[in-house]
Amino acid sequence: MSDINWDDAPEGATHYDAREGVYPWVMADDNGKKYWYFNRWVKYANDIGVNDSISSKPVTSPIYTQEMADNGELPSVGMECFFHHSNWQPLDFEKGYLLASTNEYIIYKLNSNACEQSCRRKLMSFSPLTPPIELIDGEFYCFDYSNKSYRGIYSKKEDRFIFADGHVMASYCKNIKLLEVK
Repeated sequence: MSDINWDDAPEGATHYDAREGVYPWVMADDNGKKYWYFNRWVKYANDIGVNDSISSKPVTSPIYTQEMADNGELPSVGMECFFHHSNWQPLDFEKGYLLASTNEYIIYKLNSNACEQSCRRKLMSFSPLTPPIELIDGEFYCFDYSNKSYRGIYSKKEDRFIFADGHVMASYCKNIKLLEVK
């Protein structure tokens, strides 16, 4: 399926179905799934989330930022963000991409899993990506962990922040900012 020419795709195509005998271009949007049939989009009956013959359009993803989250915005289709499902452990945030979204459901793809997945929108929460920063051993940082803000010192040897109440792995933290000690 790597030889798909997305330049030939009709406007709005989000997926390509490589099965024989089907119209290959598929669109997943707020109005459901459709396929391109004689120069128009028509209702698509198959579930694109579980079919191995369907490929997503490769995207250079915009990133869901802290500023967007602070303004009450949700990630839009194509954005990279952290996902957290209500059935996951409290600290399980997975980085991935939002592939399709309706008022009821979302289709997403996690970086740790090659499969596209779907779920009810109300079961999933989204968190912004923090632009990566180079952490400096022994420096003082402000960061968010488990919906609280902390201040702590970064230990490169242990790859964690140490603070008054304990310590936490740096990879579990978000919104990490270097603080100047005056």
